[in-house]
Amino acid sequence: MSKKVYMDSLEARFPRMMSLYKAYKACSSKEADTIFNRIQYELEHAAWAYEEYEELLARLSNTDFEYFIIKILSRGKADAIRGYHQFEEMLNELRGYAYLQDKGYNEIELIKDSNEMQTPDVGAFKCGQLDCVLEVKTINVSNDDRAIWDSLGRAESRRMRRDKYGIPDGMKEKINDSLSRAKTQVTLYFPSLQIRRIVYLVIKMDADYASGTHNWSELGEFIGELNSTEEKIEVLHEGIGLGKYARKDLEPVR
Repeated sequence: MSKKVYMDSLEARFPRMMSLYKAYKACSSKEADTIFNRIQYELEHAAWAYEEYEELLARLSNTDFEYFIIKILSRGKADAIRGYHQFEEMLNELRGYAYLQDKGYNEIELIKDSNEMQTPDVGAFKCGQLDCVLEVKTINVSNDDRAIWDSLGRAESRRMRRDKYGIPDGMKEKINDSLSRAKTQVTLYFPSLQIRRIVYLVIKMDADYASGTHNWSELGEFIGELNSTEEKIEVLHEGIGLGKYARKDLEPVR
């Protein structure tokens, strides 16, 4: 199969992912080139990895998808180490959009960025009135874990892994910080309105910790301890990118 035929097949299989791919290709910045090259590699060697992202992108209305492309290209300069991870984190924001759809909301939109304040990611409406706001925060793997993956490759890095138990203090600090910032964002958005306010944590553990069931139980308990019932904020958490070890906990922790 020629490369053109293969890329055409990807266009049919991943129409919205390919639209993002082309948008990055059209940019001339160094950051866009880095992400474009990674997307190109994944599409050519592991296209299956984008199936979930394509499903999430397909959830967006045409208007929201057009805005999402603008938003994802206009974010600030990508970190030298985590440029592609920052791209994934923006895609993870769509998990909140899909969650609200699955909970029965029909009127959902991506909330526009503001120069005056940090806004939540997603808003949901009932009868034209704002009923819920949701902020997604991604807690990603450590720089050490990323470095092992980048230097050794998929197969070798997996062979080098060793199961570890207990949530590292560094991850707890990242979760605490991300949850605190997300709570502020959903609380300060039209604070006088009596609406649902949700924080959705997307967590990708270092591979050495991801396989331990105990670690996920401890993680859930830790997140529960951080959330005060007086705040009236729903907190969800989901584990991603873990293959057979994937964990999800999408019932609110109050």
